[in-house]
Amino acid sequence: MSKRQVAVVGGGIAGVATTVHILKRPDADAVVHIFERSPEIGPGLAWTAATADDCQLSNAPAMILQILMNVSPPNFGEWAQKKYPDTIGKEGKFPWSYPPRKYFGEYLVDLWATIVKEYPNSIVVHAQTEVTSVAPTTTGDKTTFKVTYQESKEGSSTEGSITVDKVALCVGGAGTGANVQLPGSGPGYIPSPWPCKVLDNIPEPKKIALVGTGLTGVDVVKYLARKYPKADLLMTSRQGRFNVVAANYEVPKVGQQGLYTPKVLTPGAIQALPTPAPLDKLIAMVKEEICMCFKEVKKEEADIPWDKILSDDVDGIAELRQHVQNHKDGRLCRWTFLMFFIAEHFHMLWQKLSADDKDRWMKSNMKTVFQNHSNPFPVESADEILQLVDSKRLTVRSKFKDFTENDDKTITVNFTSGESVQVDCVVNCTGINVDVTTSKSPLLQQLVKDGLATPDQFGGFVLDPATMRAIQPEGKQPLPIFVVGNLAKGCRYITSHLGNVMAMAGMAANFILTQ
Repeated sequence: MSKRQVAVVGGGIAGVATTVHILKRPDADAVVHIFERSPEIGPGLAWTAATADDCQLSNAPAMILQILMNVSPPNFGEWAQKKYPDTIGKEGKFPWSYPPRKYFGEYLVDLWATIVKEYPNSIVVHAQTEVTSVAPTTTGDKTTFKVTYQESKEGSSTEGSITVDKVALCVGGAGTGANVQLPGSGPGYIPSPWPCKVLDNIPEPKKIALVGTGLTGVDVVKYLARKYPKADLLMTSRQGRFNVVAANYEVPKVGQQGLYTPKVLTPGAIQALPTPAPLDKLIAMVKEEICMCFKEVKKEEADIPWDKILSDDVDGIAELRQHVQNHKDGRLCRWTFLMFFIAEHFHMLWQKLSADDKDRWMKSNMKTVFQNHSNPFPVESADEILQLVDSKRLTVRSKFKDFTENDDKTITVNFTSGESVQVDCVVNCTGINVDVTTSKSPLLQQLVKDGLATPDQFGGFVLDPATMRAIQPEGKQPLPIFVVGNLAKGCRYITSHLGNVMAMAGMAANFILTQ
């Protein structure tokens, strides 16, 4: 019996994780064909050395990266101690240091090389290759796919095709088209800051605006501050708030597992909710869990000023200063602490919401605060932001509305207050936000056009949450097309978190091999 042939489209973390989950199974009898547009398999856009320099740190400590990406030796700790013994690998420094993103990217490249050596007859690498279409053929109860691709090497392009039994879409945002959340087309507009080299040729900027004060904005403003030391910088967003500063991991030992155990947001309680569940009910459960967590950890009643927390009128810099001080004082942010334990269940809550309530959540202040607290960033980066503000090089503003591209190639940034600021350049730092229905990717265009996958309201595909299989339009035959990563955002609330990527890869691999 011939081995099952699987096409994994995308060679970043999602693609690598899916490949490893397939091949590590004891019943694996498969050959994985992995396709990646860039020359390297492993880091993807998020971690490649071309994306970042030493100033751009991971938003998770080294130990967490090691635990989540523990798919094959060497683990990140062993690798760091050998490769960078005087920095991130230094004894006593590794566990809770925040390594530069490119260091973890280098590790992923080395890890992939190890995996290929481990499975020499089970992996076929198609680097610098873009998949342009997948065409299913069904005979009886068996479906196969003709995968057509374009390979680009040494200045030439060659078309080819293979036949496979299953397809896993593991593409990130880089290959799916322009960011649809903040459209623009002029020479002063940079729709995506990745890789950071796209920021190197801004012609003598006097003022640069970054739209987005989240994790992408923090990475980019640090890069721009070094690249253009004479330029004034403006960061703006709807609320002007930053993510919280990561805890120092001196976590109180409470609960049966040595840590806080959720009392309200348990899998059983979430499963017992009706489908769809009212958004207000789910928000009330989140608030109740936060209060209970705070009470147990701090041994005192929680008096949480929700009106203030959810207000539009928040001084983002003052709030950031408080987060930094809390970190230095050893105080653990109650939300960040809690999110370690409920994040794995939040996708269950997300799947309970109706389409309208999902949309309400995405536009709510509660979503902004929730995101900011569940995705903390290193105190070193926060300190640098505050230094830029104190030196008058950086201004942070809320109430962002939109921007206008002017005939003289400048851009006017507009605020809901009626004020405006003129800048030389706008960098979109709102994160990857693509739409498969408007994507420039030939593959995604073909999947939508031919009805092989159904677009959802968030720009990804409608999926079966238990298997990560794409749902075809009504009346169409189910097909073994699976999705891992960014295009699963309508199904899994947070798709970029490494833990969620690994979970999605595991589910997809299981059904790729068993169905």
